[in-house]
Amino acid sequence: MGNLNQYIGYAARVFETLPDPRIDTKVPTAISDIWLAALSLYFMQSASWLESQETLLRAAGASNAQSLFNIKTIPTKKEIMEVLDKTKPELLKPIFTSIITDLYKQGAIDAFTILDNKIMISVAGKIFYKSKTESCENCNLLYHLKLNEKEYYHTALGMTLCSPNLKETIALPPTFPQNVDPKVKIPYHVHDKQIYEFNYFKHILESKELDYIKQVPIFLCDAFYTSTKVINLIKSYRNSNYIIHCYNDSYRTWLALIHTFDKSQAVTLTKLDFANKLKYEYSFKNDIELIDDDNPAKINYICLTISPLLNKPPEKIAQPPNYHPLRRKPKPSIKVQKYSFITDLEVNETTIEFLISLGRLRYSVDTGFSSLNNRGYNLDLGLGHGQENLANVLSTIKALSSLIHEAENLTDETFKKLRRQFPTMKKTIEHICHKTSHTTFNSFAQLVKHK
Repeated sequence: MGNLNQYIGYAARVFETLPDPRIDTKVPTAISDIWLAALSLYFMQSASWLESQETLLRAAGASNAQSLFNIKTIPTKKEIMEVLDKTKPELLKPIFTSIITDLYKQGAIDAFTILDNKIMISVAGKIFYKSKTESCENCNLLYHLKLNEKEYYHTALGMTLCSPNLKETIALPPTFPQNVDPKVKIPYHVHDKQIYEFNYFKHILESKELDYIKQVPIFLCDAFYTSTKVINLIKSYRNSNYIIHCYNDSYRTWLALIHTFDKSQAVTLTKLDFANKLKYEYSFKNDIELIDDDNPAKINYICLTISPLLNKPPEKIAQPPNYHPLRRKPKPSIKVQKYSFITDLEVNETTIEFLISLGRLRYSVDTGFSSLNNRGYNLDLGLGHGQENLANVLSTIKALSSLIHEAENLTDETFKKLRRQFPTMKKTIEHICHKTSHTTFNSFAQLVKHK
């Protein structure tokens, strides 16, 4: 578990350089202890973990907060909220860079490489906080004109390294798009979130914040990235590629941008899965022009339709004499699944199946914060919303804890053995949290070996 100590060490060195916003600088709690305590809460996924360490400290004279996270003085939650609320989340980005650079040195990122030195980067925006009453300085503001109500929200633009061959994902530092002028009344139906999200995505590429990623990126994006402006932006950054996922409800939107597209001209391939009684129908068409610009970009369209393999249409069953609709058993519905994408990668009969699998990563790997919550990285650990930066900083620490867990799972064999004993990473961390809440350990290595 030496890598885990190293990753926490990376975080500690950055935490020591962060500004101390407290007026009374003679307080006994060091600034690094406060940040390490906040990280430990998300690492252990328990709002009461620090209280359990104080109990251990009083009973045994030692705690895991000291031995595992090098926290000399355990701070109160009020101290944590005060410091984190006054600090900008951008200051934590060097921790992400240090850990990912270390993963490159150990060769852990090589497993993510596909298609001759390329790597998938999933891009997604997510609203992770909404309220009609509670707000802070960095809240975005929406007006419901019909209801004459206002709503405060936070949105995050997250990026994740992913691969169709791995379950693990590598979280990149999130950014937090904001209204240009929060005082302007923006109608609810106007997708301002997407506009700010694109502006921040553009800033990330133009400022070369992703240059520590050595492979050429393939950006997996939402449907609203379908425009010549965005496509040219992506290709101008290190000649990157894209796979843009088109949802069913946005199908008309992006299809309206395509010039003279005739589906009958698409090449179609059919595969039958007799074991699962499914039919896979692949279709593609190359060099389709968009019509949203004088110099339109050319895209390649790919689509997968999954439908049941039926020998004959289902027969209608006659209802019994005393039939009542509320007492009937629901019939299994016959669902047809459709996945549509556009890309600039070469599409032919040989590559289409693999490209579809890359696009479908959008369903299994979501960089939105909802997926982190589903995996156990809960945002609400009793630290509140704050008045300035607290909500955004906590979201960044949540992504950081996910990165540390996955990095340890990729590089440490001892942790891998522990991880294989549980069905999910959430259960693994719950096991670690339970053990550290009742027993003191000198190191993470001793913790993992303990039965």
